Amino acid sequence: MILVKERKLLEFMCMVKREAGTDSFNAEFPPTHAKKGRGSSRKRRNGGYRRGSTSLPDVTTIFGGFDGMALSPDEVEAYVFLQECLEMRKRYVFREAVAPWDKEVISDPSTPKPNPDPFLYIPEGKSDHYFEMQDGVIRVYPDRDEKEELFPVADATTFFTDLHHLLRVIAAGNIRTLCHHRLNLLEQKFNLHLMLNADREFLAQKSAPHRDFYNVRKVDTHVHHSACMNQKHLLRFIKSKLRKEPDELYVLGINPVMSFFNIYDLNVDLLDVHADKSTFHGFDKFNLKYNPCGQSRLREIFLKQDNLIQGRFLGELTKQVFSDLAASKYQMAEYRISIYGRKQSEWDQLASWIVNNDLYSENVVWLIQLPRLYNMYKEMGIVTSFLNMLDNIFIPLFEVTVNPDSHPQLHVFLKQVCYSSMLTF
Repeated sequence: MILVKERKLLEFMCMVKREAGTDSFNAEFPPTHAKKGRGSSRKRRNGGYRRGSTSLPDVTTIFGGFDGMALSPDEVEAYVFLQECLEMRKRYVFREAVAPWDKEVISDPSTPKPNPDPFLYIPEGKSDHYFEMQDGVIRVYPDRDEKEELFPVADATTFFTDLHHLLRVIAAGNIRTLCHHRLNLLEQKFNLHLMLNADREFLAQKSAPHRDFYNVRKVDTHVHHSACMNQKHLLRFIKSKLRKEPDELYVLGINPVMSFFNIYDLNVDLLDVHADKSTFHGFDKFNLKYNPCGQSRLREIFLKQDNLIQGRFLGELTKQVFSDLAASKYQMAEYRISIYGRKQSEWDQLASWIVNNDLYSENVVWLIQLPRLYNMYKEMGIVTSFLNMLDNIFIPLFEVTVNPDSHPQLHVFLKQVCYSSMLTF
């Protein structure tokens, strides 16, 4: 029953694609009535469409014309809403005119060669582009006198209208039911694939020369930078600093913190930075795990970049992690660093810390995450409005894009950033 409905949905989407002037979807999922015989005549008897027609047939005609398997009105309504959401998504997805893989021809597909001077800044000059913030949306123009946008985007009113429409669609019971059935179907199809092909894929994997799990390239994603090291590594680093630089740690205030502990008694259990089952769906407990030995002062000294020593300890610890990744050769990482939006200088402080500590590795890229802490900052008086927070986050990025000389270190750092992410907690 479910497979028949899936086929009918695909056929309806194929028809929509053809009416729009493309058969790419139809080529991937050929409809069953494309074959000659009873299926074709039955489809025509049930009020089928004609190629080149100017209007789309009724959805119930498409889904209800095969073997008496008519869809319920709730299912038809859900399919229509989902199709509207897919069309809405196209208005917000940016696509380059030329695909990135077509811009650069890769003549040597081997391992990328190391960059000898990744932080070298070459002045590029200022462009004529002009931008301004309008109701939370930045508009970009070719120059100050031009009134036509380079990249037209929806205004705030349109965005919130579409957002509220999506929220209503998500909350609809019939759509939740349909999506639940769809996920179950995909899971069963994958289980069927495993039953049929698991042994065959395992044999093919064993026959691949010079390749196994340990020498294929792996990427660690969603790793917070302050947690990029394992707990044993962090413990060794803290002990090393307590032995080699006790005077500087005393100035930073670590002596009162460590007065309860003997340096030789420190162990992984006492450090208590391992995320166990108590942190699942409990962000407050998860955040406390960033405090070594339960002391926020230790976190500020060893795991922060904006402290009295300008994050020197965290920089040294990060370079040790980079060295371990380079030694493993086949392990890559994507580390997350937070920009909070409290002030516009956050971007320059972060870039300065990266450049001054020479934090670069061919195995690592950076991801910028934006925690949604506006309510907290508003209550504390750090920001005056949500627009103020948006300015702090995005204005420096557009300034350095228009004029790299205004933020040279940020210009160099952004070349190592892959993308940004909005946190949902």
